Amino acid sequence: MSFNNRLYLWMKDFNSVERMNFVSYGMNSLFWLKKVPLKPQILNAAIHHWDPDLHVFRFGLQELCPTVEEFHALLGCKSHEQVVVPRQLISPSKTLKDLLGLSLKDARDLVKGDELKVLDIIDKFQPNGDKNDKVYQSKRQIAICICLLARFLLVSADGKFSPKLVDVAAQVVERKDFVPTVLAETLLGLDKVHSKASMSFAGSPLLLQMWLLDKVNLLEKVVIPKGREDYYAKYYAKSYDSRLIKYHDTAEGWKQWFSTLTANDINWRCSRSVVPDMAIKNMNFKRMAIVGLTSFTFYIPCRFLRQLGNDQGLPPVELEPSFNPSLKSVSHYKKSWPSRQKLAKKEAFNSGLEERYVEWLEEEIKEKAEKEGTDTLKRKRT
Repeated sequence: MSFNNRLYLWMKDFNSVERMNFVSYGMNSLFWLKKVPLKPQILNAAIHHWDPDLHVFRFGLQELCPTVEEFHALLGCKSHEQVVVPRQLISPSKTLKDLLGLSLKDARDLVKGDELKVLDIIDKFQPNGDKNDKVYQSKRQIAICICLLARFLLVSADGKFSPKLVDVAAQVVERKDFVPTVLAETLLGLDKVHSKASMSFAGSPLLLQMWLLDKVNLLEKVVIPKGREDYYAKYYAKSYDSRLIKYHDTAEGWKQWFSTLTANDINWRCSRSVVPDMAIKNMNFKRMAIVGLTSFTFYIPCRFLRQLGNDQGLPPVELEPSFNPSLKSVSHYKKSWPSRQKLAKKEAFNSGLEERYVEWLEEEIKEKAEKEGTDTLKRKRT
């Protein structure tokens, strides 16, 4: 039986009361969102509109990018001031030993080289055990937490399960915020698919699809009974396919459709719930720096201010220099995260683009296309 099927069967073992224990991890919504089917043709079409240099989807002249706050809203989890960061010198085996209460030998058996044996984790902890054994039940929750990360949030493009998931799970147990890491891996995955370095999306294809369909209004809004707002994920997953607005059967058809979108076609503000003021920069950068499992990446909120509930203005010139901090910056990143600068939403904002912005953006796109064409010609000659 596949990992996915084994995990889904295990998830069924948890009753409604037990699922609420995952609220503190920020993962309780996954017990319902697991029913949401991925639509590869839509993501495969959208990737043609991804700009790996600026980290925006560009649909016509409309630029968008998922943000940490929007991923929080889609998961229905709270932001924490402490953030998950990669720890280079940590031993996955020793961490598993402490997390799951295993012997060091058993823990080492779960980590083979650069792969975590998640199926073996399921074998060890799927049995319900004694419901009154609070120690075992807490270890069982942590074990499935690792599996939820592997299946829904930190998916690897090569299909393997990274031992780094153990470190992330350990920090999640400490109530650190894993969502920036999930978004970072998702953006890095988009870069690789766009460059054809990978054929599969990484990070969280689930959250990426949820975000995209919400932004371009491809999913009929879910009706939530009054007083049941905390169960958004349950109602969101229900009758999913019947609520999906279908325009095309092929990735090529979707690709063309995305290119025709106008400002009026975009749902600029996340419709999941009340999203807090979004951060526009942290550290010393004029952008949002976020760190994945092995490297930093970024997004540039000033390019999509309409998502932040503000009028779109010209991005500052200081954004031109390349962004490539090393993991030596992690300690600074961790300290600066609580003090990241946020931008308050306006009561009303103009979702359209001023003429001077359109002229500037069209010129930028033209220059970028010419440069890419020149680079392609040089590669062919060599």
